[in-house]
This record gives sequence, C-alpha cells and structure tokens, in this order.
Amino acid sequence: MAHSPVIPPVSVVIVNHNAGSVLIDCLRSLAGQTIEVVLIDNGSNAGDLDFISETKIQPPSKIIKLPKNVGFAAGCNIGIAACTQDAILLFNPDCIASPRLLQRMWEVLESDERVGMVGGLLLNPDGTEQGGGRRSIPTPWKSFVRAFGFWRILRRHDFHMESTAPPIRPVEVDAISGACMMVKRAAFEEVGGFDEGFFLHCEDLDLCMEFKKHGWSVVFCPEAIVLHGKGVCSRARPVFVEWHKHWGMLRFYKKHFRSQYPAILQALVVAAVGMRFALVAARLSMKPKTLLKKSPASANSCPEEAPLVDKPTVGVLGASSFVGRELLRLLDQKGISALAYSRNPSRFSTPSVPFCGISAAQFLASAPIHDWVSLCPIHALAGLLPLLELAGVRHLVAVSSTSKFTKIDSADASERRLAESLDSAEKHIRAWGEARGVRVFILRTTMIYDGIHDANVAAIAGFVRRFGWYPVLAPASGLRQPIHARDVPAACISALTWNLPSADYNISGGEILTYRRMVERVFESLGLRPRIPSLPSILLRCGVPFLRLLPRFRHLSFSMFQRMNNDLVFDHSEALRDLDFRPGSFNFDAISVAENAAKE
Repeated sequence: MAHSPVIPPVSVVIVNHNAGSVLIDCLRSLAGQTIEVVLIDNGSNAGDLDFISETKIQPPSKIIKLPKNVGFAAGCNIGIAACTQDAILLFNPDCIASPRLLQRMWEVLESDERVGMVGGLLLNPDGTEQGGGRRSIPTPWKSFVRAFGFWRILRRHDFHMESTAPPIRPVEVDAISGACMMVKRAAFEEVGGFDEGFFLHCEDLDLCMEFKKHGWSVVFCPEAIVLHGKGVCSRARPVFVEWHKHWGMLRFYKKHFRSQYPAILQALVVAAVGMRFALVAARLSMKPKTLLKKSPASANSCPEEAPLVDKPTVGVLGASSFVGRELLRLLDQKGISALAYSRNPSRFSTPSVPFCGISAAQFLASAPIHDWVSLCPIHALAGLLPLLELAGVRHLVAVSSTSKFTKIDSADASERRLAESLDSAEKHIRAWGEARGVRVFILRTTMIYDGIHDANVAAIAGFVRRFGWYPVLAPASGLRQPIHARDVPAACISALTWNLPSADYNISGGEILTYRRMVERVFESLGLRPRIPSLPSILLRCGVPFLRLLPRFRHLSFSMFQRMNNDLVFDHSEALRDLDFRPGSFNFDAISVAENAAKE
C-alpha cells in the first residue's frame, strides 16, 4: 500500500542521560518525521553531546541542559513545557523510529477526541516484541507473579501481553511504555503531567492510570514500530536503577492500591519488593561493570547486514530448510535475485548464497524488499510480521500445512493444539494482510519429502534400513499425496509473481496412493522385499508409551498409527487453475538417501 510522506504537527521530547553515540541513530531515524525535537540533557557527563555538532544529522530544535539528573518524569515535564505543538511524542534516546512512525501515531491520536495517549510496538534487537509496550495495570498480585517468575505457569495473571500476537489494528489498552508515548497536550495538562515523585520507572504506568481516571483513552498502535535497545542510559549504574525501579513500584502501589488491600498484605508486598531488590542487587554487584558504547538498537551495529539491492528482490524466510534450498535454486534459475534469512546465518552462508540475520536492525538497515516467501513455521511467521513491515512488504507467500485439517480432531492433545495454532496463525496473517494492503497467499502442503531431510518418507526409509521391516496399523489403507520438495517452490514463485488477489491454496502431490503402498515403494527403492507387519491396535496403544521413553521415538503417538487408515488427500485443482501447479508423482530417491546415510 503506497503512502505519501507527511510531517505531522508533533513535537518530540527526548530525555538523555549519558546515552552517548546511540543518540545519533535515534535522531537520524526521526529526521523528516517531525518539525521539532526538544532534547533534555538530564545531567549527563561533560562532552556527552559533543558528537551532535560533529555529525551531519539535523540537530535538535532545542537543547535544554540540566545541571543534575532530575529524573525521567521531571525531565519530560520540562521538555513538554518547552514544546510548541499540541501533540508530543516522548521518545527514549535508545529507540530507533521506523518510517512513518510519527504519522501513524498522530493519525491514531487524532482519530477520536477522547484518545489522549498512543503507544507503539516495541521490538527487541532480535525482532521479538518487547514487554511493556502494551500491558494491563500491574496490581500488587500481578507484579508479584511477574517479579518472581510465576508468570510462566500463571500466564493469565501476567500484566505483560507480548506472549500473544500483536493486534492487527489500534486497540485500547490499560497502559503503554514511556519509551515511545505520544500524548495530547490538553490531556497531559488536565491530569497534571508526570508525577515527579517517580524518579525512574513506573511514572509511565502512573500517567496511564491518571489518563484513564480522567476519561482519556490509552491506545496501542501495532503499525507504529520502534526498535528499543532498552536501558542504554542506565547501564553504568544498574543497582541505582534497580533501586529506583523497586521504589517506583512501591510508590505506585501506595498511590493507587492502598485502599484496596489490607495493611498486612501491603506489608507483605513491601517485604517482597525489598527482598527482590536485595536479590537483584546482589546478583548485579557480582557482575563485572561494563558500559556499552554502542547500543544493539543501532541500525549500524548489525553484524550480518543485508546488502543493499537496486533491483526487485525476493526475501526468503526459512531459507535454510530443505524446501528453502530448492526455492533458492529455482529463483537462481529464473534469474530472480533473492536474499536468504536465518537466525543463524553464519551456519548456512556460502560464497554463492550468503544468508542474512533476522533482527530488527537488519531490516531497518536494508533496502526495501517488497516480495517475501516464508517457509518457516507459520506460527513463527506471525511473530515476524512487524519485521516484514519494516522491510516494506507488499506481497507475501506463506507455506502452511494441511495438518490444520487432519489433526484438529486427533485424540492426541498436542496434535489438536498444533492444528489450532496453524489455524490461528493463518487467520492472524490474513487479517494483517488485509489491514496493511499486503497481498497474502497461504499455501497448505500435504506431506513434503525429499528423501533426505524430511521427517516423513526419509524417516520411514531410515527405519527400514535399520530394522528391515516397518510396522503399520492394519490395513494401512488411508490415502496419501506426498509432494516433493522441488514442487513447492514453483507454486510459491507463481503466487508471488503473478498478478493474483490474495487467496489460500491446498498444495498436494501428483499421485494418490495408500499408506501401505507408499511404504512398499520405499522398500522397492531401497532394493528390499517389503516386510510390513500389521500390528494389533491394543499392542500399539500399550507399546507406544514405552517407545516414547527412548529419545529416538519421543515423537511417536498412537494417533500417528491411527492416521495410517485416514484419507489425507486434498484437491489442488484451484492451484492448477491459478498457479499452473503441476506436481510430479511420488518418486523416492533411494540413492540420495543411501548416500546421506553413509555420510552420517
């Protein structure tokens, strides 16, 4: 979706305390997005801002140097008072703004007269969502659950929301983060500004609660993406920071929850907070003191920076998979430039096919890539959508699985959860594409095989080679449509390059055969006489739990044997019609499997 650049009437306030050179990237990311930047230098060391005059970046409109560190809340109040606009963005110096960040937030702020505050989607340097960008109010109980790690088993009582996929559109929330917070001056002045009794931390939660009490809405905008290095200004004095963080928590509880809890519970909360501070301080005091000169949020600090490109390029997520390698090969044959992405790029990079790392800084630093193919698990793709937004995605092909249909009624709870997660991820990605104007194609494949790396046909062959036989649940008559790894990329490229509307397609193999016949073909390809004993249901039902105790068979379930008699075939006529999808027959390459086994 094309957008014309707009510089909204927004002032930006940055409160700096010894951020050093990371502020360069922060200011550079804001260039062209705002008409005014007010920088509050909160008692930084001498010379901390000298670099601004030494670089070619546009300097802040105003620099207010305070003789001492008066705290984040007081610094923000001073900065907002010096602004000329009625919409003000509070922005941390260790943050990097995505393109059109201020425009997106300002549009949401102006969308309703009762919206008083808007927050953005905060990303960690690795591209995952950062806690605090959207959250519920941390009551004393919820804070206890989070502080002592019980949120891992009591997730309903956690006040952070980053464990769930971000919403598609702006939504009202209880609280956002002060690292990236746009406010209306009228609302800010009505609540009396930040409570300067908070020195560092919890002042943003307090302000959100005050906005809510005065009838103002607090909104989270998932399109407003921010890379947040987190804590750059406070790394030199971690115990000092932790002290104010815990003191802020106590002040917050006392101010807002004192009348809701009995005195004895308040005393327990104070004791718990004090004990946690003591533990954290002891741990920090045993660590060597280091001060990072460069924030990992810096767009220039990415160790595996993607090359800039001057022609249409396809980005490939999950490029290190066996289907990914086939896709890269086919793209090269067709003369289409590709960039391969992996979380471990050094492991898979070759001189002919370099791999790029998956990080927010990586996507911010690279040239725009509009066309993407995702071969990674589709639930993982749902969490990477903000990164694709940073890359400027316009077309997306996502490979999913027909397990969404075949495992939804499984007797195995883990298989039902898998089917539900596939369905949930597909719905989320489809809705995201509709909201962003991105063409999305979801290709659901049947059993993918290459005879070497897959977990299905190659696994059958491995068992046959080792034991000389393969057990089934009689009569093993369920129909199958295995699809070779080299047939999937052709469908991906057609969906990506042809001018088609968003759609979902089932992608199945070109031959239908029973499960037993598929196993027989594996035996034949290995030059062995088929030995396929039919085991009784009771034996398999009782024996599988014992087999699962062995590392080699931990993946087994009785449902896997039951499906040997279920038909798992899917019509791909729509893919044939729209994508000219013409898959081959089942062809198990026994020679490649044998060679691979010999190497192992």
